[in-house]
Amino acid sequence: MDPQSSNGLLSVAGVVSRILQGANNETCGVLLDNGDIVLFPPHYVQLTASYISAGQALAARGYGVAAGRGLVIDAQAIGASLDEV
Repeated sequence: MDPQSSNGLLSVAGVVSRILQGANNETCGVLLDNGDIVLFPPHYVQLTASYISAGQALAARGYGVAAGRGLVIDAQAIGASLDEV
Protein backbone atom coordinates (compact mmCIF):
# COMPACT_ATOMS: atom_id res chain seq x y z
CA MET A 1 0.00 0.00 0.00
CA ASP A 2 1.27 3.45 -0.89
CA PRO A 3 1.53 5.48 2.33
CA GLN A 4 0.83 8.74 0.45
CA SER A 5 -2.84 9.73 0.41
CA SER A 6 -4.54 12.04 -2.05
CA ASN A 7 -4.49 14.97 0.38
CA GLY A 8 -0.71 14.82 0.92
CA LEU A 9 -0.85 13.10 4.30
CA LEU A 10 1.20 9.97 4.93
CA SER A 11 -0.29 6.93 6.66
CA VAL A 12 1.55 4.48 8.90
CA ALA A 13 0.43 1.57 11.03
CA GLY A 14 2.18 -0.93 13.25
CA VAL A 15 2.81 -1.98 16.82
CA VAL A 16 4.48 0.39 19.26
CA SER A 17 7.91 -1.01 20.06
CA ARG A 18 9.34 1.98 21.93
CA ILE A 19 8.12 5.21 23.46
CA LEU A 20 10.25 8.20 22.44
CA GLN A 21 10.99 10.82 25.07
CA GLY A 22 12.29 14.35 24.89
CA ALA A 23 14.98 16.08 26.93
CA ASN A 24 12.62 16.64 29.88
CA ASN A 25 11.41 13.03 29.85
CA GLU A 26 8.16 13.99 28.11
CA THR A 27 6.69 11.57 25.60
CA CYS A 28 7.14 12.99 22.11
CA GLY A 29 6.44 10.03 19.86
CA VAL A 30 6.76 6.31 19.22
CA LEU A 31 8.87 3.91 17.21
CA LEU A 32 6.76 1.29 15.46
CA ASP A 33 7.85 -2.30 14.91
CA ASN A 34 8.22 -1.66 11.16
CA GLY A 35 10.73 1.17 11.66
CA ASP A 36 8.29 4.06 11.19
CA ILE A 37 8.44 6.93 13.68
CA VAL A 38 5.35 8.85 14.72
CA LEU A 39 5.93 12.22 16.41
CA PHE A 40 3.14 14.06 18.18
CA PRO A 41 2.49 16.95 20.57
CA PRO A 42 2.22 16.19 24.30
CA HIS A 43 -1.57 16.55 24.42
CA TYR A 44 -1.88 13.45 22.21
CA VAL A 45 -0.56 11.32 25.06
CA GLN A 46 -3.37 12.50 27.33
CA LEU A 47 -6.01 12.03 24.64
CA THR A 48 -4.91 8.55 23.59
CA ALA A 49 -3.12 7.10 26.61
CA SER A 50 -4.44 3.59 25.87
CA TYR A 51 -2.61 3.58 22.49
CA ILE A 52 0.68 4.93 23.78
CA SER A 53 2.29 1.87 25.31
CA ALA A 54 4.64 -0.79 24.00
CA GLY A 55 2.80 -3.64 22.32
CA GLN A 56 -0.25 -1.58 21.34
CA ALA A 57 -1.38 -1.24 17.74
CA LEU A 58 -1.11 2.33 16.48
CA ALA A 59 -1.93 4.01 13.19
CA ALA A 60 -1.35 7.61 12.25
CA ARG A 61 -1.76 10.08 9.44
CA GLY A 62 0.35 13.19 9.10
CA TYR A 63 2.97 15.06 7.15
CA GLY A 64 6.40 13.55 6.96
CA VAL A 65 9.34 12.14 5.05
CA ALA A 66 10.91 8.82 4.20
CA ALA A 67 14.06 8.41 6.27
CA GLY A 68 16.37 5.48 6.89
CA ARG A 69 14.31 2.37 7.53
CA GLY A 70 10.86 3.93 7.42
CA LEU A 71 8.73 7.02 7.49
CA VAL A 72 8.89 9.82 10.04
CA ILE A 73 5.60 11.63 10.40
CA ASP A 74 4.25 14.50 12.46
CA ALA A 75 0.89 13.01 13.40
CA GLN A 76 -2.25 14.95 12.64
CA ALA A 77 -4.46 12.03 13.71
CA ILE A 78 -3.82 8.75 15.52
CA GLY A 79 -5.84 5.68 16.44
CA ALA A 80 -5.63 1.92 16.84
CA SER A 81 -6.04 1.30 13.09
CA LEU A 82 -6.05 3.28 9.85
CA ASP A 83 -9.85 2.93 9.78
CA GLU A 84 -9.96 5.01 12.99
CA VAL A 85 -7.80 7.90 11.78
